[in-house]
Amino acid sequence: MNADEDIKIFLIRHGEAGKSWNEDPDPGLSEKGKKQSEDLKIILNEEYSNSNFNVLSSPLLRAQETAIPLKEQFNCDITIDKTFGEIPSPGVPLSQRSDWLKNIF
Repeated sequence: MNADEDIKIFLIRHGEAGKSWNEDPDPGLSEKGKKQSEDLKIILNEEYSNSNFNVLSSPLLRAQETAIPLKEQFNCDITIDKTFGEIPSPGVPLSQRSDWLKNIF
């Protein structure tokens, strides 16, 4: 990379999760979420088909599943980074997690 080359950073939220906060601590994507991740791949490919990508992902399943189409489209690896993980909720039962997170937000 040359010093005068632009670097673009995309912050992408995961696709729709298959279950809510109080149903599963680490759900995968719903069918809609899978379509969203495929749509993202198409949108980025239209404008950046000749670009090199580095993909960082949260360790959460829904984030990794969102990144997989990008990995396949742009032939890149997914680096899992705990920095992008979920807000720790030690001692909060799963059944109360939704209300707990809503209070934080």
